[in-house]
Amino acid sequence: MRGVIVMLLAGVLAAGGCAGAGDPGNVVAPTGAAGQRDSTPAGDGSGPGDGTDGGSGPRAGLVELRVAVDESLAQAFVQVEQGFEAQHPNIEVVLAYGEGLSLADRIAGGEPADVFVTDDPFAARGARLNAEPVEVGRVSLVPVRPGPGDEFVTFVRDGDGRRILIDSGLLRP
Repeated sequence: MRGVIVMLLAGVLAAGGCAGAGDPGNVVAPTGAAGQRDSTPAGDGSGPGDGTDGGSGPRAGLVELRVAVDESLAQAFVQVEQGFEAQHPNIEVVLAYGEGLSLADRIAGGEPADVFVTDDPFAARGARLNAEPVEVGRVSLVPVRPGPGDEFVTFVRDGDGRRILIDSGLLRP
């Protein structure tokens, strides 16, 4: 029996040791339906754990657009997100939800957002964000920082996003 254990141990050592032993930055994890493995160091921005493999961040080559949406508008803005991404395949929209004023406070406190969307006029015009809201009916879009958020605001104000809001009942035709 001792001989079998020694042989197994020798095989494990010859194969490079146990997963997770030694260098804690080298993580071996399955990445896909075919069971392929990736052994890139965790957190180096090139593999699992960095948000670029279908997790919480953008896939390789995509620009991430963070849109903070008032909970009362959530259902319509899921459709807006899908429409925008269909027309802008290089941009991945990531929606975050919250109650209007507290969401504005979170953004002012440093929570990342490119655009803030609300139907609360007080939250939209609050001095906390230091940005001028773009009014689309009763919906206000506040560009928090320049970038792809400007395209998103234009899509909602003048493009197919406006039609989605009309169809959802948020805007009058």
